[in-house]
Amino acid sequence: MVKEGEEESGSDKSSNGGSLPEKSIPDASIHNGKQTQQADLNQLSALATAFLPLAQQYVDLQKSKLENAVKRDEKAGIHNRKLTMSLLIFLGLVIIAMAVLTYFGKVSGDALLFLVGIIVGYLMNMIQGLLYSPWETDTEEQ
Repeated sequence: MVKEGEEESGSDKSSNGGSLPEKSIPDASIHNGKQTQQADLNQLSALATAFLPLAQQYVDLQKSKLENAVKRDEKAGIHNRKLTMSLLIFLGLVIIAMAVLTYFGKVSGDALLFLVGIIVGYLMNMIQGLLYSPWETDTEEQ
């Protein structure tokens, strides 16, 4: 039966009055989707469980590398202090000896000045080497 003002059409209208037909999803596909999702989660869990020992080994490796770098820097610092003090004492003694010889007229003042200039240049080079460790500098590409 068609009421007044309504047209008869070949498609059924939904209960919400919309013109789009309702789509029905079969229960089997929902169940299948949940099984697939659960299988994916199980695989992900297994993968994470297998990955944890490897991640722990990586963290341990990085920790040991850091500890070794700290030990290396401490040992290098101790060695550099000992070497620097011994070289400064030796160079001081050489300068004092040259100053005494210059005072008594056995060596000219130019020779003392030349020696002091060489030693100052050497000390500047040595200080630069102490500030920049060889394992921290980048090699120049040629």
